[in-house]
Amino acid sequence: MSTTKTRIPLAAADRLAAKLIDELGPSCAVIEIAGSIRRRRPDVGDVELVAIPKLVSDGLFDGPGSPQRSLLQDRCDQLVAAGRMHRMQGGERNQRFMIGQGDRRAQLDLWICTPETWGVLFAIRTGSADFARSLVTPVSHGGRLQDGLVVKHGRVWRSDQVMQGMIDADNYRGPFFNPMPGAEPLPTPTERDFLALAGGWVEPCQRL
Repeated sequence: MSTTKTRIPLAAADRLAAKLIDELGPSCAVIEIAGSIRRRRPDVGDVELVAIPKLVSDGLFDGPGSPQRSLLQDRCDQLVAAGRMHRMQGGERNQRFMIGQGDRRAQLDLWICTPETWGVLFAIRTGSADFARSLVTPVSHGGRLQDGLVVKHGRVWRSDQVMQGMIDADNYRGPFFNPMPGAEPLPTPTERDFLALAGGWVEPCQRL
């Protein structure tokens, strides 16, 4: 699921991903390799990691609703400040960095999850792009997702429990997605939980 032009041999990408996990792992509750590396492609365009950050209190008072700080964000900021990574794109759910120098430069895509969104996002970010698209497309439209379900914001919902569409179709103000009162997403804490709703398990190397 890469957009970069430079390709990295799989063995070199494995080593780079392992080093990144060593660097970032202590600041994460979970961190795993995704993308082309996980699919074991012969060469890859970037390194994709999916992580659930460790969170710590960021206020004077602990307790429900108190502000929390991401230790993963702190660690990335430290590596950027030290010149070991160059931030190309920042965001709450995805950050992109350039790492290394010269012909050893590579792009890192870091995807941020919660325990609730892990199952969906880990599967989608593993790819391939076509396979990921099929996971969010209903069977009736040629995909793998069970009819009557919809994937949004890393969660799986029953389509009869949400309202979705255009706020203003004439001026394209939308789309909107709004769960109905009492609606709850289906639990998909693991990738297997999600794939059970989307055609069943497929080994990463076979996700074409």
